Amino acid sequence: MKNKTFELFKVIGSIWNEIRYDPQNDFFLIAQSNAITKLDAKGTRLYYLDMNERDPDGMPDNMDYTQATSYVVSWYGIYDLSKEKPYLEKFSKVINTEGNMDKDAWDLAFQNLYETSDVVFWGFRKSLKRAWLKPLYFRQNGKWIVLYTNEYGSGYRMDKTPQYKMNNKIIPQKFNRLYLLKDIQHNDSYSDYLTSGNQYDFSNEPESKLKYSKRASIKTLYFKKEEVEHGPYTIIPVQFSGTAVNKLQFENSSITFKSIAQKGAGLNFYPIETDFFIFEVADEFKKENTPSFLYYKYPTSWNSDDNEGVYVIRKLNNK
Repeated sequence: MKNKTFELFKVIGSIWNEIRYDPQNDFFLIAQSNAITKLDAKGTRLYYLDMNERDPDGMPDNMDYTQATSYVVSWYGIYDLSKEKPYLEKFSKVINTEGNMDKDAWDLAFQNLYETSDVVFWGFRKSLKRAWLKPLYFRQNGKWIVLYTNEYGSGYRMDKTPQYKMNNKIIPQKFNRLYLLKDIQHNDSYSDYLTSGNQYDFSNEPESKLKYSKRASIKTLYFKKEEVEHGPYTIIPVQFSGTAVNKLQFENSSITFKSIAQKGAGLNFYPIETDFFIFEVADEFKKENTPSFLYYKYPTSWNSDDNEGVYVIRKLNNK
């Protein structure tokens, strides 16, 4: 879909996505539950990774995308998506898989690895040998090493992202951070998996300290009621559904298109909901031709019109 100045096209067809931008290497990652896509600075697809795999016991499993990084972790190694041609970089060493390493030896191994590694981050997945063990990843001289936590109280804590403590001190991870985008007009939402309900407090995240400018916006011009949903065991309407006509404005021009929408009725009244989010890169990272993103994420209980997903909004001279 396009006009004379900009175009709108889908890159991901899913309602469970996270969009991040790497200002250092100038690319985007869109992570889904079982796949991840890399886009260049113009929003063109560069690389796609299916994260389905099998664990060492042959059971179906998913690789882990470590949020805010460019790393996808397999049971067997790591994909660094910041590289031009990502590939599985197999682990050169895996330490303490049983979790019974002597405490002093473990502390020394951790200290040596931490001090000599250029990349350090904490993982999610459990050990196959001990469910309570968690992996710590180190890149040393271009080689990946895994050190599992131990039985002496690892200081590992899971919130939205993993956190590791030693002697009650948080140990910082070491990696190039990828940033979420922000929807200025939609309740200050970020391009996180939890977008639709602002279920996570972003006030302490780096994204909340950045400034954002709105280049794209969307407005519903018309809504046609086509179906009505009634309350349980009543004839009282609680929700209307139907077709919405929307106007997408990008800088000084616009495109009009249709979508499904819903609107509350009776005591359940709420305004028309089209479930669109428009995300922008932070001003300090944005370039003249940096794209915006439209994320169509309707409720999972809603009847699909097969248009859900992530769309790139970019200037036509941005090719």
